[in-house]
Amino acid sequence: GKVTFGCGTKGMIQGKGRTSEEQPQLMNVYLVQGLKSNLISVSQLCDEGLTVWFNKIKCKAVDSDGKAILRGVRSGNNCYMWDQ
Repeated sequence: GKVTFGCGTKGMIQGKGRTSEEQPQLMNVYLVQGLKSNLISVSQLCDEGLTVWFNKIKCKAVDSDGKAILRGVRSGNNCYMWDQ
C-alpha cells in the first residue's frame, strides 16, 4: 500500500512490525519509505490499551496503571513528537 504526505507525494509502505526494544512496544507499526519517523495514530495507541492525553503544548500516553509510557511535545507543524 501507499500513504500520501501533506505535500501530495506518496510513500510506499515497506512493511509492518513492532517498535524497537528501547521504546514502548507497539504492534503493527508501518515502515514507510521517505519517512524519518514513524507515524503512530491515537487510535493505534488506544488499541494497545493506552489512554492518550493532549493539551496545547504536550501529550502523553498512559497505561492502565496511570504510568506515562510516552511523552511528547507539540511541534511547529501541528503534530506531536514523542520524546519519552
